[in-house]
Amino acid sequence: MYTAFFGFRVKPFDLLPNPDFLYPSRAYRKASAYLEYGVRDRAGFILITGEVGAGKTTLIRSLLKRSLGDVLISKVFNTSVDAEQLVAMINDDFGLETDGRDKVAMLRDLNTFLIEQYAERRRPVLIIDEAQNLTPEVLEEVRMLSNLETDNAKLLQIILVGQPELRERIRSPQLLQLRQRILVQCHLEPLTREEVEEYVLYRLERAGNRDALHWEEGVMAEMHRATRGIPRLVNILGSYVLLDAYAAGRRSISLPEMLDLLHSMDFDHQFWPTGAETEGEAGDETSPAVTGASAMTVTGAAGGNGSHAAAAGAPVDMTPAPVGTAAQVPAGVAQTMTQTQAQATPAMLSLLQGLSRRVGELEQAHARMGENAYFDMLERQNELEQVLTRMAERVDRLHFAQAQRQVQVRQEQAAQERLAAERAGNQRGGWLRRWFVGG
Repeated sequence: MYTAFFGFRVKPFDLLPNPDFLYPSRAYRKASAYLEYGVRDRAGFILITGEVGAGKTTLIRSLLKRSLGDVLISKVFNTSVDAEQLVAMINDDFGLETDGRDKVAMLRDLNTFLIEQYAERRRPVLIIDEAQNLTPEVLEEVRMLSNLETDNAKLLQIILVGQPELRERIRSPQLLQLRQRILVQCHLEPLTREEVEEYVLYRLERAGNRDALHWEEGVMAEMHRATRGIPRLVNILGSYVLLDAYAAGRRSISLPEMLDLLHSMDFDHQFWPTGAETEGEAGDETSPAVTGASAMTVTGAAGGNGSHAAAAGAPVDMTPAPVGTAAQVPAGVAQTMTQTQAQATPAMLSLLQGLSRRVGELEQAHARMGENAYFDMLERQNELEQVLTRMAERVDRLHFAQAQRQVQVRQEQAAQERLAAERAGNQRGGWLRRWFVGG
């Protein structure tokens, strides 16, 4: 409806996972680099997670659009299946016959196919999207697929993509072997406030008109607060903003107009149904914490990433929130609640201070490591593996030389024994001859 009005070629905030509109945020660049590295380096299992609407599927489709040379990809997007159905979908996407074949036959076909691809120097890659829906039994079956290998290479590389609960599921004790096989993992973080503004303008530009709408002061900050940096929600809200401006014949959006639009959409309750407080501005955030029968408000300095965690050593203010008036709460119950608050407050304060210190330590450690720390560790690991390989080769050569020397020593000993026996025989023969002939 509004494409011609704003001068767009296409709708800028379409909800389809279109790689052409993929905004290269810091989190996306990091995840994309990890993903491509893992595919090209045959890194075994790769794990990509992110919140609902964070752009995981768009990231995968962006990977599929790239020219990865000898990579052959199978994609599984429907994960509400059992183990046999999963194997059937994998084989079907690789172009293998599945009709009338049981699980054992399909696994045999898959193994043969992977060996053929390895012989032709192709790299089959399996991508499982929405992997958080897989049961532990099916995830274990996926882990078993990784056992298809030669002496020095994996025949199938597997990329698991899912929501944050996938990490929790993989932490299950029964999936320990799967967890140990994940060599590359990355989490797609939400967009920051600055990235939300860049994201919106980037999509407007890709659609054909970066200056289609003037965003007045405070609008982008409110947009980030309402969406919490989730790209899909930014798209939804952006579409409503353009539609509302088109209906009113406006080419700008002010903060009061944005607030009115959010109110009419009931945005917070529609997309954040838990009723939790949304994130505020950095340095001025408030988050409710409830313990027992009392409600307490916890405030503190926010980290630079917009989270609710306080910085190390930051003061934590805990004030019991009103729990009711005397007319609403019986005297005995009110006294019990007051005692509960008095007992819980020091414990909660100590816990939050400990968490605050830990968050500060983690942030300092991350700052010391830097963005390239992961790749540095991988490089050092490769160097160590090369050193170990050379040492193993030297050990093998020494073992071979030792075996050869042992054979040579045995041969020399046998030769000496034969020579000694011959000499002894000659001596006995000479004595007998002399005795018979009377010499």
